[in-house]
Amino acid sequence: MAPVKTVDDYLASKPPPVRAVLRQVRAAVRKAAPGAQEIISYRMPAVRVPDGVIVYFAAFTTRSTR
Repeated sequence: MAPVKTVDDYLASKPPPVRAVLRQVRAAVRKAAPGAQEIISYRMPAVRVPDGVIVYFAAFTTRSTR
């Protein structure tokens, strides 16, 4: 799977229930930091201000070892 280039691409790659939660997180971060820039960093969505990244948000699946 090729790395995503935008936050919108990242969200589109997730299943609908996960996407809905990530959109809520995104909206809360945008409200709290309206001038911040959305980026992809370490292959996950992040939000940065001039001083650096203020938050990363992502969804992962875990694999059972059983």
